[in-house]
Amino acid sequence: MAFVFDINELDLGELEDFAEATGIDPMQLQDGWQPTLKAVRAFVWLVKRREDPALTLEDARRVKVSELASLVPTMAGAGGGSEPSPSSATSSA
Repeated sequence: MAFVFDINELDLGELEDFAEATGIDPMQLQDGWQPTLKAVRAFVWLVKRREDPALTLEDARRVKVSELASLVPTMAGAGGGSEPSPSSATSSA
């Protein structure tokens, strides 16, 4: 399963929260980056928190792998070009 995480879809506060939760500076991500489970959990937390602001990072740990596919359109950037954005990262999970 491939996921595209487009940091352009996150606001500055979410980028900062991602960095704090993972220890990864999202501004340094490169195309082809392979996210850790901790990074996937942080992205899930950021996306689902938009619907439920009370959601915690710990709550995101309870999301089932089968639920990740439904989050991909939300987590993926809208881009339509053939060239990947330098600020997006793709992974196979």
